Order: sequence, then structure tokens, then C-alpha cells
Amino acid sequence: MKNKPTFSTAFIACSLTLVLAVNALAQAGRFAVQLEALPSRAEADAKVNQLKTQGVQAYIVKSLVPGKGVFFRIRVGNFTSRDMANRYGQQLKTQGTVSDFFITAYEAPEPEAPANVAKANPTPTPAPVKQQTAPINTGQPVATVKGPSNAANSTPLATNKPAVNALATPSTTAPAPNKAALVAGYTRYQDAESGYSFELPQYWVVVQPGASESATPKPTARAMFQSNEDAAFLNAIWNKLDKANNPDHDNDMIVDLILKSMGSGNGTQNMQALSRRIVTDGAMIKTFLDLKAAFQVPNQPAPLDFLGKGVIIRASKGILLLVAFYSKDAPQTVALVAEHIVQTARTPE
Repeated sequence: MKNKPTFSTAFIACSLTLVLAVNALAQAGRFAVQLEALPSRAEADAKVNQLKTQGVQAYIVKSLVPGKGVFFRIRVGNFTSRDMANRYGQQLKTQGTVSDFFITAYEAPEPEAPANVAKANPTPTPAPVKQQTAPINTGQPVATVKGPSNAANSTPLATNKPAVNALATPSTTAPAPNKAALVAGYTRYQDAESGYSFELPQYWVVVQPGASESATPKPTARAMFQSNEDAAFLNAIWNKLDKANNPDHDNDMIVDLILKSMGSGNGTQNMQALSRRIVTDGAMIKTFLDLKAAFQVPNQPAPLDFLGKGVIIRASKGILLLVAFYSKDAPQTVALVAEHIVQTARTPE
């Protein structure tokens, strides 16, 4: 009979984290970061295209300025708070992407210019971005560890479109992403203390834990991110545990225990693993998961349905749980982003 492993109760806190994230995503975005205003649509389109090659999903809002005429305002984001928008603007400024910005009320973007307009008003095309190993973000860790400065969200909230696979809170050294996924604009988040890491889009926002969550059992390290644009969020939990990859432990039992803890929180309904795939990678045992769940959040008459991708990695120094959830109506590319995130997860060793 296989030995029963001893696990930290910190995994149970994951379920509360999920509900907090869904609650945040359920709020409509109201703020945007304005970067520039130009009198020429062609110039504005060129600027937006340049920003997109840098991983900044900018868009244009057309405005009539009395006495000056029409201006095309270049903006980023659809944020649920002014503070979140300001943090993202500060991030862009610190990175040198923009020289200045200000926060304004969110307005729906203008449709993208037709291709023939671009030809009639040619502008320099930025050189293609070569796919390469993403830069390592060694900033301070988030959540229950000392969190990195909020790398806030960019781009407007994604409109609902059919998703591909089936599942159900919100704060790169890896296989290449799926061809349909982004080939640029990823950054590697690395926990500065424990060392676990993963790749995620640069515009995903760090989420700090709420007051109620701070009272729950704490894992060794945690990171939480969300994206209003993608209607998605992720939760990463690292529990230090010596010889967690011991082959005498029953892997299915460990995975079932973690999944049960994820689905046991208030507001979490119908958490299911649709599929699981076990991969032995050297001394590590990785279980990749397709998930679905429903979350009941305040002020919502019905539960919100989510799909997700996850990985549970048993390593010699501990266990890493990384789950990325997205709305069931999110575009197919969001599922590919979630898959990329879990595929690029790395434990400290």
C-alpha cells in the first residue's frame, strides 16, 4: 500500500482565491489609460501597431475637440478601477514604452482601419518581433509573499465569442506557444524567494489578496494575476514539501485531494477535471488538467461558468499548483494563452 503524503492546508485557500478573482472579473471596466492624441488616423494607426509589437494592446477612440477638430486618442485598457489603470500606466512609463499618460473614462474603441486605408497612407512598419526566450521578471513576489509592483492590465475587455474546450480569481525557457497563440508580448514571472516561475502575457494584472483571505492558511508562496481583456485569471501556489515527487505516493490521490480543496470554497460549484495527462519530466511528475467550474459571486443572479487549464507539478522540493481560468465565452486564443501559461510553469529546481 502506498504511503499517504502529508500536505499543507494552504491548498484549501485556493478555492477562496478563485471566488475573489471571479468577483473582480464580474465588475464592468470603467477606466482607460490614454497615451496620446493625434489629428491623423493614419498616424494613430501606425502608433497603435507599434505598441502592439511591444505587447501593448492599444486601441483608438475618435473624439471631436471644439475649436480644434477631430482627434484620434490612443488608449489602453478597460479597468475596473482608476487605481488599476494608473498602476498599468506607471508600468508602461517605467518600462520606457511611453513618456506620459493620464487616466480617463473608458469608451468603446473605433473599428480598425480597413487595409486599403493603410495602403493609401503608408507608414513605416516595425520590424517583426522574433520569438525568443522572454525576459525574466525577478521583481518581488506577489500575494502572500512580498508582491511585485502591479503589472496592470491593458486593452479592452474581450467580447464574448465561442470557446474551444470545456472549465470553471484573480493580483519564460519553455516550449514555444501554440501557433495560434501570441508569439510576442509574454514575460516570465519568477517568485523572488522560492524561485518557481511561468510565462504570461505582459498585460495581465497582479492581484493582491483581500483582507478575508489573509486569515486563511498561507502557502509557501503564491501569485495571482487577472486580465479583464481576456476575461481570465490565474492562481499559482507553491508548497514546500521535501520529496514531494516520491514515487511511492499515489499521484491520482494527490491530484484528487488538490482538486477537492479547489472546489470546496464558498461560491465554487461543479469543479470538475475534464481530463488529466501525466508526464514524467526527469525527477518531476506533472499532471496537466482541463477543468470546468461555476462560481457564484455577489450581485450575480446566476453562477458564472469558466473553463481552465492547470498543472500540478510534484518536485523534490515541493508541489506547484498553477491554474488559469477563463470565461466559457472567451475567444479561442484565450484558451491557447492559458495552455501556454501552464506549459511554461517551472518549479524552483
